[in-house]
Amino acid sequence: MSISTFLRRALLYGACEIATLLLYRCCEADKAHLVLVPGSSQKMLTKSSNLSVDSVIYDLEDSVTAESKELARGLVADHIAGDAMQRSVRGPKEVSVRINAVDTGLALQDIQVMLTRVDNLDTIVVPKVQSAADLHFVADIIRHVAPQRVLFRTPMTDSSQQTENVPRSQPIHVVGLIESALGLANVSDICRAGQKLGLAGLGFAAEDFMASVGLSKLPDRREVLFARSAVVNACRAYNLPSIIDMVSVDVTHGTALEEESREGRSLGFTGKQAIHPSQVQAIQRAFGPSTEEVQWAVEVFVGDIESQKQGKGAWKLNGRMIDAPVVKKATALLDRARACGIDVDTYIARFKVGSLEERISRSL
Repeated sequence: MSISTFLRRALLYGACEIATLLLYRCCEADKAHLVLVPGSSQKMLTKSSNLSVDSVIYDLEDSVTAESKELARGLVADHIAGDAMQRSVRGPKEVSVRINAVDTGLALQDIQVMLTRVDNLDTIVVPKVQSAADLHFVADIIRHVAPQRVLFRTPMTDSSQQTENVPRSQPIHVVGLIESALGLANVSDICRAGQKLGLAGLGFAAEDFMASVGLSKLPDRREVLFARSAVVNACRAYNLPSIIDMVSVDVTHGTALEEESREGRSLGFTGKQAIHPSQVQAIQRAFGPSTEEVQWAVEVFVGDIESQKQGKGAWKLNGRMIDAPVVKKATALLDRARACGIDVDTYIARFKVGSLEERISRSL
């Protein structure tokens, strides 16, 4: 399949959850750049081994025609398990597979093939999650097919009868996607179940959602503002670690993608889907902590230590009041920066000396 055909299908079907996911590597619970590869294309599978990305998703869903589903399962399983998928320094750090939706009847075989033939698969992406029952279905399959890889919790694994005698293997993570009116209507129940089951995160796919609701695309994206905010709110309410924003179709290297990415971050998303590797840098810039943000967080961190020494619960920095919620935000940002490989301790050591501490002290 040519890249132009792949992109065309992506636009038609909302196929590309190629997400900027900081996927369990950078920012642990967040997501960074992740590229989707059609599972039925041997050529693209081979090329994917040398992609310099955090994660790659091998797709069994929208980018694969109905008659090629079985072929794609075999090609993807062989590729991940084989010598071609040895993770080099240049290659992807994580490997994921997007299965077919539960209501297609294909998900069972997708999971069975992947988990019985592949030991080094990191994540299963479940598209078009309609209800909590979809997550329970996937959890049950994992428990029965590969109990040694259960991270996605089930009632069995949470009980005293869990698989104590089963040798542990590399755990499998699960990420769900909200792509329909029904999925959005049930998003709170989905997140509630996800919290109990150990769902790694949830993403929003705008194209399929808009089609299911009958929405028209607007330049400022306000037609999906409610849906995006609803997904974020439900994920935050039930403490799901990763919240993945929708695809942008801008591959022109302009400013639109970065603006949309920053908008997503401001709404509370932790990462963004992409449809082309050329989008990765712009999305990373938007979602990764900037130097200025790290410096601000360090100032708050250092200042809070000083304020505690003086017995003050609230204090001022540069004329702005700093209290517990602000300190919590700064601490979370520093944790995110550390997970992304930023040497936060060096920043702290640098800012703990000199005029900064004096400036903070004077403002208490």
